[in-house]
Amino acid sequence: MGEQKCNVTAPAIVQRFAEARQRTTGTHLANEKGDKEKKKSEPPNYNFIIPANLSEQTIRNNGYGHGWAEFEGIPVTPPAKKPEFNGTIATDSNGTNFRFVDLDWQFILRSDIDKFGSSTEEWSKALLDRLELRKERKQQEGSTKKIASWAIPMLNSVVNTALPLKQILAFISPDLAKHVFDGFLGDVHLYGDYGRTRGRAVRHFHAVLDEIMIRDFLQWYWNVYTQNPEQNGKPAKYEPPEFTIIAHSLGTIMSFDALVYAHIKDEIRKNNYTNQKWPASLPFPGYDFIHSIEKNNWDYLHQKLHVIWNREQYNNEILKNIWGLISPSDAELKSHFDLARALEENNMPVPKIPYLSWKNHIKSYITLGSPIDKFYVLWPEKYTHLEEIGQDQEEWLKAPAEINHYNFCDEQDPVGHHLEEVMGTRVYKQLFKITPTGNHDVVFRRYEVPGYAHIKYFDDRELFFGIVDNIIDTKNADDNDRFVWKNIHDKKGAESSAKRWAYYFIPFFTVLATTALLSYGLMNESLLWKCIYIIVSVLLWVQPNALTAYKEEIGKIRNPDELRFALPAWLVWILDKWNWPAWALRVLKKWDIIRPVRGIFSRLVSAAIEWRRILIVESLGSNTITKKSQPHTLNERISFQSQEMKNEPLKYFTQLIIISSLYLVASLILFQYVEADTLFKNILFDHQDKTSFGLKTVRIAFFFTLTYTFVRFYVVVSFFRAWWRIHPQEQKNRQRKRILQEPA
Repeated sequence: MGEQKCNVTAPAIVQRFAEARQRTTGTHLANEKGDKEKKKSEPPNYNFIIPANLSEQTIRNNGYGHGWAEFEGIPVTPPAKKPEFNGTIATDSNGTNFRFVDLDWQFILRSDIDKFGSSTEEWSKALLDRLELRKERKQQEGSTKKIASWAIPMLNSVVNTALPLKQILAFISPDLAKHVFDGFLGDVHLYGDYGRTRGRAVRHFHAVLDEIMIRDFLQWYWNVYTQNPEQNGKPAKYEPPEFTIIAHSLGTIMSFDALVYAHIKDEIRKNNYTNQKWPASLPFPGYDFIHSIEKNNWDYLHQKLHVIWNREQYNNEILKNIWGLISPSDAELKSHFDLARALEENNMPVPKIPYLSWKNHIKSYITLGSPIDKFYVLWPEKYTHLEEIGQDQEEWLKAPAEINHYNFCDEQDPVGHHLEEVMGTRVYKQLFKITPTGNHDVVFRRYEVPGYAHIKYFDDRELFFGIVDNIIDTKNADDNDRFVWKNIHDKKGAESSAKRWAYYFIPFFTVLATTALLSYGLMNESLLWKCIYIIVSVLLWVQPNALTAYKEEIGKIRNPDELRFALPAWLVWILDKWNWPAWALRVLKKWDIIRPVRGIFSRLVSAAIEWRRILIVESLGSNTITKKSQPHTLNERISFQSQEMKNEPLKYFTQLIIISSLYLVASLILFQYVEADTLFKNILFDHQDKTSFGLKTVRIAFFFTLTYTFVRFYVVVSFFRAWWRIHPQEQKNRQRKRILQEPA
């Protein structure tokens, strides 16, 4: 899940599982051998499974049913002999091979986004205002539970950087802008703000897994039981499948909601309205909606079960299996007698709520790049049920569970991270097993490019080899610390690459574009075009406030208090001394229109640095990764000692200043060779440029070096501001308190 398009995500997972089964060395033993042995045991890298290969198996019932894909060569049990995998559909119907289900829920998002979605400008600004209001209210109330320190800076970064990018992208390609901002980001807003989307998605999750359970039983009955009713002298016994849920990105929060909602009482799931007996976030709106696809599936599946029921009326074991799949939960079926009569007469009603026959068969839940914590912090009103108990201390959970949850994320992924907030809630502790924490909630450092890391998980062979070996194939995965601490945690070169992107590559590319504009403009023979190119270059870095994303709000300031948020502190202090005369208010209303603000390039540079800080703050308070020779504990999360904003930030700050100073010196040296008098004449007058190619090259190098010098100093300022403003102290104190309260 995560791509929200039918069978797009699953091919990569199928291929990673196939590669894991092609190895001859078992659980990462190749890493401990010599290079020659490792080379011999290296599995092939598959890249030939496409969505259509899965869809031909998963699409059932004239296109509206949901099944699974199964391939030869990916056995559930690790084989003694390496199997062959070539994409052939499995013929063994007894569950010998892994079965893959790609749960597609794009149709729900697409049907709702056009009707109920808001623009990125609207929902991000509303969410930020709501978050700041909640923070202010908590401060006034003296609440000990603070808002996560990364939340407001993260939203500010979206508002200050993503929205200007949207404007530029919309000018270049409106369709692409709509796809990125109204599609991907719009899905996030829709799921968080429009409760009916969440309710429908959760019901779809429940119904599809119910369908998979029934189809598995139907296949076993017709292909195994009817062919051989006895095995080893005993009646053949049906074994329900075990599920391992692997979710990515937005799919993680939807699957998390689905797993939690599967364990609440039926009376809540059946209800359409809130009740004082339950937390305010229950029930989920939209869960009661039955889509036509679901209705058609139930009619088809009930018909198939009706046939078996009539064939096996006196076989209690088979009847018991059917009862377990469609246990009576509707008012129309108050007993097994009613259920039996409905099946016998082929008159089974469409269930008002899914059966949840799969609920007790979830072995593991694996999340990749998960924003679960972010949804919990940004939309807390949707998750009050994770902490609250109903009226009169009435428990709304049916019963506790023990779902093994493993969360993996790369340090450079802006979407996911540790799940410290949610994992501390009452309901999470009752439903999910996360002990030891260091083996279940893992942020590693493996992918080099910030942001792009969010879509790299499915290409990471070592990650999936670890998942197969140490979670799926291992009975007691909790005792295995090798996977987390030695194999995948810190890939060589990932940290240095992340720093290069944040502090050097992004500034370099912005300067390269600026230099190209300046050079072309300054050396142009037309004075008009010179002015145009120079103005455009300047606006990329600084611009009047009227050109920002919220220009419709400019000039609407009505009183001095509103101006305080738009003016420098020193100017507010001076005008306070003058008691805000009327003429000052009129002038400052004009000032709000023309005051300089950061342009898109300066926002990009500062955003890259701010996100480094935000991601680091999300990890603070966790146990730092130990050296090979040191003992370690798995009872705490692990983070990194080598983060420049956490470990000796002054040292890295000084390093940035030195680099900036060196570029300044280089600019001064190049200035001696640019023939400044001729250059200024070309700039100021419509003058034909007759300089040599070599001199033009030197001038371009000078423009680049000078611009890069200014940007390097801007990087220094941005580094200091990010380190100073995004302060982790509140989060550190909360985490320390949580660790102290954690049982030994």
